[in-house]
Amino acid sequence: MLLLEGRWTLQILLHLKEADLRFSDLRAALAPISANVLTQRMRTLEAAGLVQRRYVPPPAASHVYGLAAMAETIGPALDVLADWRAQRQQTHRSCKTDISGVAAPEIVTGENPTGETE
Repeated sequence: MLLLEGRWTLQILLHLKEADLRFSDLRAALAPISANVLTQRMRTLEAAGLVQRRYVPPPAASHVYGLAAMAETIGPALDVLADWRAQRQQTHRSCKTDISGVAAPEIVTGENPTGETE
């Protein structure tokens, strides 16, 4: 199994590298991710030993996610991947596409750069 596969995996690990987060805070940081997708990713990462979930007692009374010891050892690699991702995003912005290769909204909606309708 590839541990870093999936659209949201790298972003999740980068956020958790900065700080431990509650599910709702992590979801807000990753908007527009759905709750179902985030739940699936978190379970996969937890099963792989990269993320750990711990209970925070009252008055907070919630679960907090953080990087497990195994994931902390790949911190420098995460930094390199984050830099690579940022460079790709800059390149793709200039090409009117996002990191996933999806065309920018004006292309998706059928708008023409010349202003003519099709």
